[in-house]
Amino acid sequence: MSDFLGQVRKDFVVQPYRTQVYRAKLMAGELVEGWLHGCRKIIGLDACHVKSYHKAQLLWAVGIDADNGYYPIAYAVVEKECHVESIGDIWPTCEHRFCVRHMYASFKKKFKDDIIRGKLWKAARSTKIEDFQTCMAEIKELNENAWKWLNGISPSQWSKSFFSVHSKCDMTLNNLCEIVNGDREVLEARKVLDLEAKKSGNFVAHWGGQGHYQVSINQTPIAMVNLKGKNCTCRKWNLTGIPCQHAIAAIYSECEDLMKYVDICYHKESQMKCYGDVMYGINMEKYWTKTGRPPLIPPRTVK
Repeated sequence: MSDFLGQVRKDFVVQPYRTQVYRAKLMAGELVEGWLHGCRKIIGLDACHVKSYHKAQLLWAVGIDADNGYYPIAYAVVEKECHVESIGDIWPTCEHRFCVRHMYASFKKKFKDDIIRGKLWKAARSTKIEDFQTCMAEIKELNENAWKWLNGISPSQWSKSFFSVHSKCDMTLNNLCEIVNGDREVLEARKVLDLEAKKSGNFVAHWGGQGHYQVSINQTPIAMVNLKGKNCTCRKWNLTGIPCQHAIAAIYSECEDLMKYVDICYHKESQMKCYGDVMYGINMEKYWTKTGRPPLIPPRTVK
């Protein structure tokens, strides 16, 4: 604690009490613990402009809880966004993803063809590498410069087909952060499961033994499902932790409960772990401890 207190005093040129620093560290620790025990292993980072007389930018980091809701980890208000070090420099071994919507905004300024732009989204949403490669080949045939532009970005940063399955999250958009910007397109896990269940009626699951199924439509093989391993060759189940339509067809053939095959990150227990710690409130200002120091100065007003 002494080292941490000394670092705070050095970095921020303030003289807080030891108890204040301890409590701040404790509250931050509780947020992190909630993320570690109840959220999926992915963090969304973004910024937006504060639209008021006090011009500034709001920076934040959020996670995803068991109900696909956003979980605040940290935030800061700064005069301007400044990337001294990139995330890749700080955590070079972690998986990094781009928001495809932001990537698309840059892409469409250079390439106006709606067909090519549609192919970009198809490539981003592809869950199998073979489908991604087909989309990229089609883009190259239509416009080689557009293909070169996309090929200059690692597909592991923008296509589901290259995402790792560790985080149980297949988001290609920074939806959690976009909530602050007034936009959200994330569905709750139960709704996703219901949508996939409706689609599963078109498939027939052929038992192969030991939890393995070949799923077909009109006698044409579509996917292979492993119920024990909780995966499907379409990779949707692997990426999200929610059974896909092929997996649900296999689960129904065994007369099993769908929730048994949903990843634990969506269960009530995970949600309770996420919000199990206490976040203490703030008393009325007149009861705050008197520090004897000058009051905080408000931000500059910009007309």
